[in-house]
Amino acid sequence: MRFLFFDIDGVLNKSADWKIRSYSMDDALIKMFCDFVRKNKLTPVMTSSWRTGFVGTLSSENSPQIRELESKFQQYGVKIYDKTPVAKGHSRDEEIAYYCRRHANEGYLILDDDPEEYKVTDEHNFFTDSAKGITKDVVKSMERHLNA
Repeated sequence: MRFLFFDIDGVLNKSADWKIRSYSMDDALIKMFCDFVRKNKLTPVMTSSWRTGFVGTLSSENSPQIRELESKFQQYGVKIYDKTPVAKGHSRDEEIAYYCRRHANEGYLILDDDPEEYKVTDEHNFFTDSAKGITKDVVKSMERHLNA
């Protein structure tokens, strides 16, 4: 599997949306994300703070916002595979490294809007502008990395 570790706020929504509704989602950004995941046969793993509401793929015990997100993903044939552990006092890159040590993978990408969440960034990291969310330029950069 090739993992795509992803954040939600600032990736699948825009910062302007946060003022309108907590746990907002932008359908156009979700479609772009899902198209990229499907096209590149990636396995989505949530790193977002939203992950605390994720119990398991399509679980009725997932929080309402996760069930809504999963419903939107399903429209495009994508399922959330898993989430990284929440490790208090550790950065997202440390949580991702821990996850990768425990799950066989053939590579991974990290998609986030906040470099401050990471102690270390490298060629696996791709950052969005939280005002825009995922864009075609970010998708192209990730595809170049996958095809390199």
